[in-house]
Amino acid sequence: MPAERASDRPAAEYELHHRRLAVEPDTETVFRDLFSAGTHAFWLDSSRVERGRSRFSFLGDASGPLSETVRYRAGSGTVAVTGADGATTEVRGTVFDYLHDELERRRTPSRDLPFDFVCGYVGYLGYELRADSCLNGVWWTRISLIPTVKFG
Repeated sequence: MPAERASDRPAAEYELHHRRLAVEPDTETVFRDLFSAGTHAFWLDSSRVERGRSRFSFLGDASGPLSETVRYRAGSGTVAVTGADGATTEVRGTVFDYLHDELERRRTPSRDLPFDFVCGYVGYLGYELRADSCLNGVWWTRISLIPTVKFG
């Protein structure tokens, strides 16, 4: 039987530690040496070139003591969450519910970072999730004036 929703759990108190390095390490070497062997490793770079904001890379994996991996099959109403200890718990709701509740519960304020990203989840959402974007029994669609594909 699935566990309670994440919103039913008390807020977590986390503290984010950071420091500025006096050197600029080679990102590929850092990723290869620290994270590439991990099952759920990630490397995020800014794709938008914007003065003062596109100089950061975010590297990591799901091996930390507070890490978790989240899996969900569209329409199932149950999210599978595997913790750092390898135990999997099923939580009621959609992946949207779970991520919303957990991001709110784990909110970690940091006022002095030089970027907006202050931890969260890294992964992908498949097209099948449109099955869970139902509002009051009516399929919700958005009409856009911007073309889906455009060649210049």
